[in-house]
Formats: sequence, C-alpha cells, structure tokens
Amino acid sequence: MATYNGEKYIEEQLESIINQTRRPDIIVLSDGGSTDDTLIIAEQVLANGNIEYMILKSSERLDVVSNFQKALKACEADIIFFSDQDDVWYEKKIEKLLERFKEKPETVLVFSNADIVDDNLKKIGRTLWETLHYTPEETNTIKYEMIRRNIFTGMCMAIKKKWADTLPSIPKTMLHDEFYGWCASMKNQVSFVDSPLVAYRQHFNNAVGSGKYTKFRNRKQARNKIVKSTGTTAKKYDDIEKLLSMTDEAFVQQFYVAKAFHKDRLRLYQVHGISAVIKFIAYFMKGYYGKYCSKTERAFVKDMFCAVF
Repeated sequence: MATYNGEKYIEEQLESIINQTRRPDIIVLSDGGSTDDTLIIAEQVLANGNIEYMILKSSERLDVVSNFQKALKACEADIIFFSDQDDVWYEKKIEKLLERFKEKPETVLVFSNADIVDDNLKKIGRTLWETLHYTPEETNTIKYEMIRRNIFTGMCMAIKKKWADTLPSIPKTMLHDEFYGWCASMKNQVSFVDSPLVAYRQHFNNAVGSGKYTKFRNRKQARNKIVKSTGTTAKKYDDIEKLLSMTDEAFVQQFYVAKAFHKDRLRLYQVHGISAVIKFIAYFMKGYYGKYCSKTERAFVKDMFCAVF
C-alpha cells in the first residue's frame, strides 16, 4: 500500500484488507511523506489487526510510482497485491485472485473489475470496465486492448514477485500498474476475474480517477492541452517499443502501425487549414481512431477540434 495524506479513508481501506476471507500474510505500507494523521491511524489499525505489518516512512515527498516501488522492494511474499489508501476491498478479493493464479500457473498478473462508488461508498451505477469500455476476452487479445488505452488499475491487481523483479525500470511515461500490465500482456501471461472485487472510491483528491475532465477557458488553452497530451502518448510508445522483444511478430507489426499513427498525430497540430482537415479525414477513413484510441480519450473529437481550429 502507498499512502500520502490519506487520513480520511485509510482506516476503512485497511479494515477491508484485514477482514478478507483469505487474510494477507503481511501488509507493507509505504508512506510518501504525509503531513496529516495517516500514519498514526494506520499504526493503530494495523497494531490491532493480528497480521504482520511493516510501515516505511519517508522524510521527503514521494511520487506514486516511487512510493509503490519502495513498498514492492520490501515485500518478500510470492504474490503481491497493490492497494490504494481510499478504496474498499470486497471480502473475497484475495481469495478470488489467488484461485485464479492456481488455475493458471503460467499467469504472472491477475486483475479484476471494480464498482465505481462515490465518497460515501454508494455505487453510482457503472463498473470500472464499463468506464474504460472494456469487455474481457481471451488473454492473447489484452495487449491489443492496451494499444487503445490502459485497462490495468493497481488496486484491482496482483502480481508474482519473482517475475516483477526481472523487469526493467518503470519508465516515466507510465504508472506502475500500466507498466506491469504491458509486460504481462506482451507474453499473454495475464488472467482476470470477471466480477467487481473492489469499491473504487471517486472523490476530489484521487491521485488517479475515473472520468476526470478539465474545463478550458478558451480554445487556445484547450488546444495546448490536447497537444501536450498527444505528445505524452507518443513518447509512451517509445517506451512500450522497448518491451516488444517479449511478444509475437503479429503484435509487433500492429504496434508499429499504431505508433506511427500516434507520432503522426502530432503533425496534425503543426499544419493549418485544409492540410490539417485532409490529414484528419485520412486518419478517420483508415479507421485508426477506432483501432488505436480509446472512447474515453475522445481522440476523434480532440483531433477534429484542432484540425478545424
């Protein structure tokens, strides 16, 4: 578990982990420099939980990835579950994911769906996978889904520790959950539980949330934001390319088409008028937006906006 100023929800999160039908062997909590009572509350809950625990403190502010990596490095168990500080695990989460590992011994990562809930844990009527427009299919198709968008969320995941230790460093273009998702899906070593096992709480202070959108003051600000976001996606493809040695030739070929598209999208914002419109129409006619972009990202709408304005 990685924490930072999570005093409001940390007790509920820890209690849901402690009260699992298959209790964890140890809880490792890494704090990224909290200035509130997060650590005081966590210590009280864990001390009464009758489960071995470890609390790692930091005198400096740690980002999300560094915080999780610090916790992962301290873990020695065979299977590692990632946890945020503000969600609630359903009581059979650990049990269900471990069952999947046993059923599929070659699997190195298992993930599940989650219910989207509000600040008070009330379900809002959709699941995480519905938000991502993801329908679970065979594991060898997951890497193709990843071309469009990340479908892995840390609090829904569990990974094998020995496998994780063999991987390269996490690039700055990705969070830990997406990186592990890419590495596992490249070799088709992913499995899933097709049911919600977590209440994924959405509130104002989420580090990463479902359906966060920015309101813009003017067209120039919107265009600049879109250009920056598109550039970040293009850079991420450079890092994903470094993982291609793990996968098959058919996917490699598909990946390079997707990468070229995302790189070329940047040129859409560098040309003007009819040239931009023609380039945008060409992308659309080739079906690239459906194949290589997520519905959540709204890439089609963004590119149309930038081509016209």
